Amino acid sequence: MAGLAWPERSVSSFVFNCLPQENRLGPEPKADNPLVLGLLLITGLLTGLNLVTQQSLSEDAEQHRLWNLRADFQERLANETNTAFVLAGTIANDPLVQQALSLRNRQLLVDLLRLRYCGFDRQLGIHSAQFNLTDSTSFLRLDDPTRFGDDLSALRKTVVEANWDHHPHDRGSSPASGRAESRSAV
Repeated sequence: MAGLAWPERSVSSFVFNCLPQENRLGPEPKADNPLVLGLLLITGLLTGLNLVTQQSLSEDAEQHRLWNLRADFQERLANETNTAFVLAGTIANDPLVQQALSLRNRQLLVDLLRLRYCGFDRQLGIHSAQFNLTDSTSFLRLDDPTRFGDDLSALRKTVVEANWDHHPHDRGSSPASGRAESRSAV
């Protein structure tokens, strides 16, 4: 056994090549065999059908996910809009706030609303709140009391509409900061 040399090939090919010819897998398939051509054709058609079906299922699943995301976004936006209307209405109907606004007293409004506004900002993410006059001029921005007097009629249609018909309005807008947000005017 010491002088035996093994051929340079894998064990599986060695075993396969050592089998007698009649024990192999049979004759090699020929491309002109109608059965082989039929099987190849059926395999190709089934593979293609499977790929089309998988693509369709993937697209349907993606559309369903997008629809769910859209529905979730709309529900959240509606909830935030409702919260904004409730808060704005509560502030607008406060007799002390109404009196300070009728007196055009910015400092009194700031003193009355500073704590509430800070709570809204911290707990609800309401980063800006402002009072506007009937001519759509900014009277007080609680987030920046030093900025006032600018005409908002071209930028904030909700303010114009609320001042015109005295009803609450809401509209998505894209302010100068570039953030998409909802604005409510009461």
